[in-house]
Amino acid sequence: MDEKTEAPTPRRLAEIRRRGQTALSRELTMAVGLLVGVLALRAQGPAIVMQLGEMMRWTFVNLDRFDLTPVALRDQAIALAVTVMGMLAPLVLTLMGVGVGVTLVQTRGLVSTYLLQPNLARINPLPVVKGWFSTRSLVEVLKSLGKLAVVGVVTFRPLPEQLVQVTAAATRGMEAGLAALASLGMEICVRSAYLFVLIGAIDYVIQWRRFRQSTRMTKQEVREEMKGSEAPPMVRSRMRQAMRRWAQQRMMQEVPKADVVVTNPTHLAIALKYDAATMAAPVVVAKGKGYVAAQIVNLARRHRVPVVENRPLAHLLIKLEIGAMIPPALYQAVAELLAFVYRLRRSRPAYA
Repeated sequence: MDEKTEAPTPRRLAEIRRRGQTALSRELTMAVGLLVGVLALRAQGPAIVMQLGEMMRWTFVNLDRFDLTPVALRDQAIALAVTVMGMLAPLVLTLMGVGVGVTLVQTRGLVSTYLLQPNLARINPLPVVKGWFSTRSLVEVLKSLGKLAVVGVVTFRPLPEQLVQVTAAATRGMEAGLAALASLGMEICVRSAYLFVLIGAIDYVIQWRRFRQSTRMTKQEVREEMKGSEAPPMVRSRMRQAMRRWAQQRMMQEVPKADVVVTNPTHLAIALKYDAATMAAPVVVAKGKGYVAAQIVNLARRHRVPVVENRPLAHLLIKLEIGAMIPPALYQAVAELLAFVYRLRRSRPAYA
């Protein structure tokens, strides 16, 4: 009974999402951000470096034009900082957008303010300290070391051959050597970023499985939640009454379409309909006892539907459900009744 073997109910999942709990891999978010940042730097890096070089060159060339006072130096530093921020702003905004987008994709658009609500339990340092020395923390440290080892082996295994190429390029001049070194560094960053994304995707799958496991419920919890989701007895009673009224109204709508109404004659009434083209046997379209039976009879007479008294047949037909075909045992009795009704209609068209 205490084992969590049952899948979470929709109500439990909704409550969990309301509290802001869902599967989320921060490693995948950081890895995708790293990959986008590296690719953006590879595309825009030369232009940014060129702009920074031009800015530094202009600063040093025009240094003698400024008064070297603290105020002047401060204004110049602010101007340079604003310029640098303007150059880096698109990259920073892109990384922020990527981080938010990847997080929303993982959480399926979940935005919750539940965790922003004040809670004194969150500032208790004891659980945090205990977490440092838990088995899970040790496993996370070992996982991090393993990931770094894998990234290091995959990324730096071809490094000796590439260093030879950088050295050969350096013999052609400092500029060629620096360009080759920068290209090598960027290649290492791109390779590492792709590998981190793969690791992040695996981590998301693990986090998703952990989350699904943590949301499982015991059989007792499922039963209690089902009881809690039920409506109060008074509400359920009113709902049943409304459904009975609706079903009765629909049943009464079928009475004018019936071929005959069988009675006993006052306590039971059963309306039968038969269409040889679409039905294998006559069907019960309405039935009732007492007051409902009287309503069926009155409605049938208003719409000139024949009302026939047959006590034994009425007691057998009342046991059938609405919409059910009569059983083969009643074929002969009902056939004789319908034949009588058809003869009556032909001989007395205005039968009431």
